[in-house]
Amino acid sequence: MDGFFDHHLETFYKHESELIREYLGAPDDIIDCPTEAQRVLFGPTRRRVPKMLDLENPILLGPVQTRNTT
Repeated sequence: MDGFFDHHLETFYKHESELIREYLGAPDDIIDCPTEAQRVLFGPTRRRVPKMLDLENPILLGPVQTRNTT
């Protein structure tokens, strides 16, 4: 990583859980899959937040890929 990532800081304000749930919906709500790719993976419906994502213990899925500068 270059130095840009070391100096890029922003303030994060965590809102109340009820406000977030009202705006985004509950993570375990069952919703229709909007795309064909999601229907292939999950079927006709899925959880709003797939079970592989744990909101209490967030993780990075997949690598960080940056532009090759060489």
